[in-house]
Amino acid sequence: MRSLAALTLLLLASPMHADGFSLPFTGFSVRVPVEGRQIELKISGTATAVDKGDALDIRADIVVNLAGLRAQIGDIVRAKVNRDDECGDKLDAHTVDLVAAPPIAKLTAAAHYERWVCLFDMKTKIEQDGDVALELTPVVAGDTISMNVKLADVHGDGALAGLLRDSIFGPWLVDELRTLLPKSVTVANLRDGLPKALHDIPATLEHPVIVDAGGGTPGISCTLHITVPAEKVAALLQELRKP
Repeated sequence: MRSLAALTLLLLASPMHADGFSLPFTGFSVRVPVEGRQIELKISGTATAVDKGDALDIRADIVVNLAGLRAQIGDIVRAKVNRDDECGDKLDAHTVDLVAAPPIAKLTAAAHYERWVCLFDMKTKIEQDGDVALELTPVVAGDTISMNVKLADVHGDGALAGLLRDSIFGPWLVDELRTLLPKSVTVANLRDGLPKALHDIPATLEHPVIVDAGGGTPGISCTLHITVPAEKVAALLQELRKP
């Protein structure tokens, strides 16, 4: 079946746009395990197709909402980094948030630190407050979106600054955030919202960027690009015409 004929049939059921016609995209969720918790990422999108004569050029504009990650990031970080040694270090990461700062996201964490020294029956302490900021930039790595994570800023005096930078927030948090998203934000997962006839056709991920998904919550905006050859159009039409 020629692509032009497919386009004519498809238009009977699909709204027309200046740059093509719409295809359905069904929103869905994926769950990502992080430190014993399940993080829900909600994925939504819109899709359009343009007739290229011998193929359909499909573009799906997708947003991965990170509200589920934002809601639990404080508990995840605190469970990992908080300390409460009677004679030693006490650390309370009391304020943690993940916010959109397009085109990147920022994770900020503020902590109160105490170092207790016990000598015989005497206890003394040193108290400090500090905070860190990390910058998250989405990038395409093959068929996956991953995060470049940079420890951007550290505020704190003496021992606290070193702990925040070198042994607490720095290495663990950078590695955790870098490896979190590739478990779920892949071509295979993202095209689950498109008609099934498109699932076995090669697709590419393009243009990942952080957007504000509402109320400062970060979302990953990206484009999924699929070229449907003429011989595959009939299967797509058949699926779209089903009640």
